[in-house]
Amino acid sequence: MSLGSLPEATLERLGDYTFVTCDGVGHSLSSLVDRAARVAGSLVAQGISPGDRVGVVMANSPEVLVASFAIWRIGAAVMPVIPAVTPAELGHILTDSGAKAVFASTATAGLVTSAVPDQLLLGEGTPLPFGRLEAAEPAAVVPRRDDDLAALLYTGGTTGRAKGVMLTAANLVAVSQARQQVVEAAGTRSVLVRCRCRTSSGSSTG
Repeated sequence: MSLGSLPEATLERLGDYTFVTCDGVGHSLSSLVDRAARVAGSLVAQGISPGDRVGVVMANSPEVLVASFAIWRIGAAVMPVIPAVTPAELGHILTDSGAKAVFASTATAGLVTSAVPDQLLLGEGTPLPFGRLEAAEPAAVVPRRDDDLAALLYTGGTTGRAKGVMLTAANLVAVSQARQQVVEAAGTRSVLVRCRCRTSSGSSTG
């Protein structure tokens, strides 16, 4: 099972439903899949290729899922970074990883610009907000091998400079399938995953 195809596979298996609720607004799985496919088309147009690292430095929102699904759809690697980092810390992460682009939100765009002034920025508060990114034609899912890089997580840097921890596509598919088994065994589809956003997940995408 390709990591990039999991959202659509979940939609086919379970049908459409409210996948995430944030600030009292529900977002269906079908809408997130469609948005991600179109954002993926914009990523390809911006020159993002399979294996490239793409940062996600955003406040909690459904757009975090859209960005992540889009990155995996084209075979690139998600690199989430909490917005609490300093510009110097973020600059090290983006430079060390060789990030080709960064998704930001209105509250974090300035932080990314301060860290790496010439970084390609995507998302709210940038010249390429989600509304513009979603105007592209949907991109097809790019197949990837199980041992291909899918996510790059940086350590907190408490004992030295932050270091990247590599997770493969197989890692993330296995975690997703394990969580699917847990929620199905519990007989529930609603899982609290963030302080403000609730994901309804009997799914394999999380």
